[in-house]
Amino acid sequence: MKAAWRMWALVAALGLVAGGAASYYRGHLQAAAPVQQPDQAPALSTDAFSLHLFHHALDAKKAGNVLVAPHTLTRALLALQELAGGRTLEELQALQLGTGSQLRSCEPQSAALLAMDYNLPRGEKAGAVMALPFSDNVPLALSLFNGMLAPVTGEAGARLADSNMVTTRTRLLAACAASFRATWETPFHTADTRTADFDNASGGMPHFRQMRSRGLYRRASAADGSWQAVALPMQAALDAGPVPLVLIGILPAGSAREFAAGLTPEALTGIRRSLAEAPLQDTLVEFPRLELRVPPYDMRDSLRKLGLKALFDTGVADFSRLTPEKIHLGAMVQALSLDLTESPGRFQPDAQLDAAAGCISFDRPFIWMLADLQTPLPIEFIGLVEEL
Repeated sequence: MKAAWRMWALVAALGLVAGGAASYYRGHLQAAAPVQQPDQAPALSTDAFSLHLFHHALDAKKAGNVLVAPHTLTRALLALQELAGGRTLEELQALQLGTGSQLRSCEPQSAALLAMDYNLPRGEKAGAVMALPFSDNVPLALSLFNGMLAPVTGEAGARLADSNMVTTRTRLLAACAASFRATWETPFHTADTRTADFDNASGGMPHFRQMRSRGLYRRASAADGSWQAVALPMQAALDAGPVPLVLIGILPAGSAREFAAGLTPEALTGIRRSLAEAPLQDTLVEFPRLELRVPPYDMRDSLRKLGLKALFDTGVADFSRLTPEKIHLGAMVQALSLDLTESPGRFQPDAQLDAAAGCISFDRPFIWMLADLQTPLPIEFIGLVEEL
């Protein structure tokens, strides 16, 4: 899967787009070689930031579905870190996000963007900054800023930024957005999708569209039976070659929200490692057909809870590597759009689905994430599904 991002002449943006996976083929259940593992398993320390972000989102939304995108936010914060000084820089460095060179050059249809007054001087490290004429024409600048992200959000009229976020001393906005449509390595065919009941956390049993696919999947479970998990590979590639992105579904034995709230970086890293090392098993996977949308919203409150307060403080914010003028960040706007739906094409129903040696059915609350099993990169998306 590849995607291209066309920029207007006024702007330069951080990169975007495409991920990948190893080969699994539906209907070919012969033994396959395991994923090649490095001599020493990666530390996956970035799981800590991903979980901090996820836990703050859980606290903010006490019930229902939750979704965050750690990778694209990491990219945006690292771009800000390149421009910051003083206490602003110290707070960003305290998150231990690493460096931009440690991220994928592209990620699934996402972009992290910055915008500023084009009259301000630009340093060598400010290449990721979009030059927009805030001081000359604020409506035009906001229109350009919103228009840049419309293809990512899938909404032509999306308003990520508005005039309330811009003042004569702001002149710096940030946005991170991600849009992802699953291309499964082992297809989910529409002919095999059926109506089933989902055991909502609130006690209801609504009908939902349940995708079904049989293939060779990596499965793992806790020794004490507290969770089971499966990795669903994506079919995609970057110019440099395949990237082993997978959708990881985690099905706790008890409350999914309690499991998510208690998840530690060590435990999450352990689940990812267990899946990376697991053998391929003939498995029927039953997964909800999900179309997820998080409308544009300002993340300032969430980032303040993560310890990033100086960024937005008119008296403290320090972007001295960018300009000697006193400016602060007016907003960090995020929008997400994901389609975890069936593969294209028309096929007859597969009469052999239920003959699989094993089955994992996501018909009750669960945690899921889009991640890489082999490298210590930030999780692309992590979410909790409690209600359908």
